[in-house]
Amino acid sequence: MRYRAAQRYQFVSPDELPPWVAPHFAACRDDPEFGGALLPTGWEGDALRALTRATGDLFRSLARPRELDPAAAGGPEALARLVLDGVLEVEHEGAFVARVGAHRAYFDGLPPTPRASRLAALSDDAVRYAESLGVHDVRVLRQRLYRYHTRPASPAWRRRLAGDGAVARFLRIGRGQRRGLTHTLDAGWLYWRPARGVGRAAPAYKLYVSPGIDDAPAALDATLAVLSRTRGMVAVKVGRDVHALLRPDKLVAYFRDRDALRAATGELAAALRGMPAHGVPFTSDVGGDGLLSWAADPPADTISIDWVGDGSWRAWIAGRLASSLALAASEPGGDAPGWLFALDRLSLDGVDLATWAPTAGAWDSGAN
Repeated sequence: MRYRAAQRYQFVSPDELPPWVAPHFAACRDDPEFGGALLPTGWEGDALRALTRATGDLFRSLARPRELDPAAAGGPEALARLVLDGVLEVEHEGAFVARVGAHRAYFDGLPPTPRASRLAALSDDAVRYAESLGVHDVRVLRQRLYRYHTRPASPAWRRRLAGDGAVARFLRIGRGQRRGLTHTLDAGWLYWRPARGVGRAAPAYKLYVSPGIDDAPAALDATLAVLSRTRGMVAVKVGRDVHALLRPDKLVAYFRDRDALRAATGELAAALRGMPAHGVPFTSDVGGDGLLSWAADPPADTISIDWVGDGSWRAWIAGRLASSLALAASEPGGDAPGWLFALDRLSLDGVDLATWAPTAGAWDSGAN
C-alpha cells in the first residue's frame, strides 16, 4: 500500500508557527516531543493538529507517494490512526483516501455484534444518538455523549434538592458508618477519604455505583460502610446538587490499583444486591445489570491539542468519539455511517468495544 502526506494540511515546525497559530500550541512548546503542527490549507473547517517529532518527520518524508512499512509509523494500528484522522492518505482501489473515505481500507464495514452487557449496548446507543443530532461542533457532541442517560431535572427534584442542606438531608449525611473517613466539599461533589491518607497512583481506577436517584441515599450508605474498611480505597464522591445526582455517574469510588478495586467489588455487589440500576455509559459492566462498573483514567500525556476533555476516562472516550463524529458529519456519503466510523476509530485507541474497558497497553497509543 502506498501512502502520502495529507494534501489538506501544511506542516510547520515549532520555530515557524505563525503568530495567529502560536497561542493554540502554547501548552506544547515546552514538550521535547512536540515536533510541529499541521495547518489546514483550505477553509473546510479542518482542525489544527500537533504532531510528535516522529510523526512530523514521517509526514515530511511522504511529500511524494511511496510504499510504507507500518513499523515506520509505530505499527499497523498507529498507521491506521494517522490515515483515519486525516494526517496521511492511503492508496485504496485506485485513489488516495483518508478519514471516513479510508474506512474500508481497514475495516469490513459490518456493524458490531449484539452486545452481551446492558452498559455496552447503552454505550453503542449513545454514539448513534449523537450522530442523529447532525451536529458538527466537537464540544457540543462531547457534552451530549458525556451526559447521555442523565435524567432531566424536573421541577419536583429541583425543589426537593434546592441547596446543600437539602442534599445533605436527602443523602443522610453524617451517619455512623462514615467513621474513619474525612468529609470534604468540592465544586459539584461531596468527598470522603480515609482519615489516614492513601497515595494515589496513575492511572486512577474508578468504581461507578449507579442507582437511580431514589436509591442514591441507600447506595451511598452501603458504599461508605463497605469501603470505609477496604484497603486501597482513595476516595468516594457523590453528587452535591440535583444535576449531579441525576447523572448516571452520581457515585464514584477511586482506588490506587486494580487489585484494590476488585477486592471491594464483590462485597459491595452483595451489599447492593437487588437495587435497580441507572447505568453509566462508556464504562465496563461488573455484574451485568449496570449497577456497578469500572474504568481507568488516562494519563495526562494522552491528551493532545485536537482533543477535548477533562482527563477522565469517560471524557476521554466522549472527546475521541465526538472528534470522529464531527469529522464524519463533515464528509457525508462516506464508506460507513458516522457512528460506525467513530466506534471503529476508537477501537484503535485501545478500547475494547465489547466491554468498554481499556485494553492492555491502551495508553501507549497516545496522540499523533
